[in-house]
Amino acid sequence: MPQELIIGIIAGVVSTACFSFLLLIVKPRIKVAKEICKSEKTPNFYQIKVVNKSFFPLINLSYSLHYFEDSGDGIKRVTEIKPKFTPFQYISAFHFKEFDQDYAIRIGYEGLDKYSLDNGVFEFSIIASHPFSNTVKLVKVDYRKDKLIEGRYETGKSLRVIRG
Repeated sequence: MPQELIIGIIAGVVSTACFSFLLLIVKPRIKVAKEICKSEKTPNFYQIKVVNKSFFPLINLSYSLHYFEDSGDGIKRVTEIKPKFTPFQYISAFHFKEFDQDYAIRIGYEGLDKYSLDNGVFEFSIIASHPFSNTVKLVKVDYRKDKLIEGRYETGKSLRVIRG
């Protein structure tokens, strides 16, 4: 009887450890471009590229772009900038097929020219959930004046901007 109890406890601890380890490695893997791409063709149109690097889709997607302006007295003014199109709620799972790249999205914004980046900064944040483990990840990226680049993003998982 005591041997069966000890074996049951050890089996429970091992299975809990394995499941906890699985939850640690099964989490959202989100990459956000370090540069905002200014469109060459459409005036005053900007994009931020987001790539899902996990082999599961991302759900419960929520993202925002804010402009923080330092007024000089230590207080920052915050302005939320709405995306041009209806927000995405879902990003497909990463895969290696070159013809189908729906694991990468480009979020479009208009009117970023009117904000002065001499004393301000854009902050993009995205939150997503993993459908299996229900873990959540938050990624924030700050963009200063030198991070607004005219060109277009490479296709696929690359976050690089191709200039002119």
